[in-house]
Amino acid sequence: MVRFDSSRYSEYGKKAPRYLLAAGPIAFLFATYYFLRVFAYLPYAFDYFDAGKALFILLFMLFLLALYLNYLWTIFMMATGNRRAWGRVIRQSGLYLAILILNEIGINIIAGDVFHIGAVLMSAVLIAMIVLMMIRPVRAFYTPIYAKELPLKDWLPYIFWKDPFSCKRIATL
Repeated sequence: MVRFDSSRYSEYGKKAPRYLLAAGPIAFLFATYYFLRVFAYLPYAFDYFDAGKALFILLFMLFLLALYLNYLWTIFMMATGNRRAWGRVIRQSGLYLAILILNEIGINIIAGDVFHIGAVLMSAVLIAMIVLMMIRPVRAFYTPIYAKELPLKDWLPYIFWKDPFSCKRIATL
């Protein structure tokens, strides 16, 4: 008897590329370690001598919590074939990369090298995550069954929330 493994198929019936399934746990590890770094700022949030600084740190910690929860939700969405996850993974990986770059140039928003493996290796992993989402088999996985596969140039605006499969575009296919 053959069993149907629904975790490897999108909501459109397409099979997820194996390397996409491996990307989820890697993204989860990075997001979790960045989130854990938030707790390093907790003592500063309760500095009673500077209320403005304490409020800023608390708001920043809430922002990082929201970013983390959003990233977790996105990771779970990756396996479903929901194309919103495609853009969200790229945007959030880019945001983590920006935090790392800011840390390296001396603007310490949050400690960027959470694994203590060096900025170059961490940057390489984040860039690899972005590149992974842009390769054709992954984009094909996120392409709806009612549409033809689009070239990368049509997907790039989706990084900035412009859906390549909008209603107007579907009508012309």
